[in-house]
Amino acid sequence: MPIAFIVDEEMLTFVAPHTNYEKRKLYLSEMKSFIYSFLILSFVFIASACDQVDYPLDVIVAEPEERCPVQSVVGNELYYKDADGNKFLWAGDDPKTHFNINTFSLDVCNLKYGYMGREHFPALMEPKYEPLSDVIDDFDDIEKTLILRSSSGVKVFPFSILVKHELINEIVNGKPVMVVYCFLANLTAVYNRRYCGKDLTFGVSGYTYLDNEIQNGLESFVLWDRDTESLWWPIVEKGISDSFTGIDMERHDESKWEEMRWGDVKNNYPNALVLKDSQTFEPPSDWPTIESSQLHCF
Repeated sequence: MPIAFIVDEEMLTFVAPHTNYEKRKLYLSEMKSFIYSFLILSFVFIASACDQVDYPLDVIVAEPEERCPVQSVVGNELYYKDADGNKFLWAGDDPKTHFNINTFSLDVCNLKYGYMGREHFPALMEPKYEPLSDVIDDFDDIEKTLILRSSSGVKVFPFSILVKHELINEIVNGKPVMVVYCFLANLTAVYNRRYCGKDLTFGVSGYTYLDNEIQNGLESFVLWDRDTESLWWPIVEKGISDSFTGIDMERHDESKWEEMRWGDVKNNYPNALVLKDSQTFEPPSDWPTIESSQLHCF
């Protein structure tokens, strides 16, 4: 049943009878966003409780460290070492998809989830859009969106669609960027995708990370790039493993993007293009690797 029918105006009138119509609409929008988030987290919890991880041959499952919380990936056996002592994070049924974290710069005990695999969230590489006029009535006026301006016009990313992808690879004025949205951290941003002289393509790893000493324990997703399979954490805006360990994430020109309510988008940008809903994504079966020797970081 669509969430729009679960949380409706009648319910909000009962819960908040003394608020005016516009405030009740705002509550409705926020409750929808909360329920979307709750359903996704519930799915992750069920998957983590039920799924069995298939390890490659000749591996040693790392012994849980006493200091690690039970819910960490160490306690849940998503972290393992091979016969040579190399450290990995499980990322899918194919061992070739697992992340090498020998150079992981954070505390592995603070990683969570991971059972979904690194292709669970379809991080689009060739996103499709439709004219705002075609979907003008599809969103409440108070729906949050991110707008991205370029020389060719404006593109709109409604949060209710972004939450299904969490990351969109885009090109703006010939420059590769990525639009990211993490509902856990209420994080919305546009980052550049060119680092150390190479254009990268990003995805969502399936893992989250939180550290009580960093931004009061704000939890958010961990990203990865297909080109080197390095991990990145937007909360500190740095690469945290492999070739890009310690490399700063760069925000795209912040005068070119901002959050905006759907009603304001309609009024200010009637000719905008809107991210199309329900887009499918087929993960590439092969991707060319960029070796560390090919990078020019300094």
